[in-house]
Amino acid sequence: MSFTEGQPSFFELNTALSGYGDMNCSLISLDVLAKADYQKAKNDYDEFVAEKYTIVRRENNLQSLSAQKWLSTQEIMYLVQSDGRWVDEYRRLRDEMNAAEKKVAFCRRMLDNLESFKYNLGVLSKNVQAEVMNLSGARYLGMEQN
Repeated sequence: MSFTEGQPSFFELNTALSGYGDMNCSLISLDVLAKADYQKAKNDYDEFVAEKYTIVRRENNLQSLSAQKWLSTQEIMYLVQSDGRWVDEYRRLRDEMNAAEKKVAFCRRMLDNLESFKYNLGVLSKNVQAEVMNLSGARYLGMEQN
């Protein structure tokens, strides 16, 4: 928000203060929606990986092999990520989850910035109140400046 001549007028300050509540509610709503989208994307990704992990483990860690020759968890995950049968779906789900996570982080930063804005508005409001009190007191005492 930019104020005329660097100093907020009473109207500008009042407008900014009254708009804060609406903006805060809107950002909270967006944050809740972003978190729900992220949770859904994460669940979809986790379910996909769990299903494919089980398939890869069953295909490669055969009972006829000694346990020492079995693939490690990390090796199985590499195969899940790169298996041509589902690599495109894996990448899509991973990318959707990452995008949803970034939306949550963005909403969090916006809410944090709005808190800063709220603090600054509070300070400006107190400064204006103090200035009005000083002007009122000066007028009352007959010391007003020309």
